[in-house]
This record gives sequence, C-alpha cells and structure tokens, in this order.
Amino acid sequence: MTLPGAGGTTGYAYDAEGNTTDVTRTLKFGGLTGSGWSRTTKASFGPGGKVVDQFYADQANGQTSVTKATYTYDDRGNPK
Repeated sequence: MTLPGAGGTTGYAYDAEGNTTDVTRTLKFGGLTGSGWSRTTKASFGPGGKVVDQFYADQANGQTSVTKATYTYDDRGNPK
C-alpha cells in the first residue's frame, strides 16, 4: 500500500575528521496530522577515530533519555 504524501529523509552530520557524529531519520505517514517520526543516533570519537560514546535513538516521542554505550580501549587501540 502506498500513502500519498508519505516519505522519509535521512540526514548526516560529521566531525572535522570525517566521522559520522549524527544520523537523523525522519518519516512522514501520508497526510496524517502529527505523523512525523524522527530519531537521531549520535556518536563521539576519540583518538584514531574510535567510537568513545554511542547514543541510540530508542526513546519514545517527546522523551529525552536515550541508551548510551561507552567504549574504552587499551594502549594499542584494542577494545577493553
């Protein structure tokens, strides 16, 4: 089934080193009022472009809390 006016977009943001820091996905459901759905996944990076923190877009509409994963590495850059 195809709904007229339905669609979606994906936007990306990058840091100075070219790492993807934000991914935002927005969906609209054909002409339904208040049907916009948007989620942003974020990441922060440490030395060598390794992910240090990852924030997952698992919150419900209007909530501000998200799931956060933190990664640590040893002196050789391997995950601990």
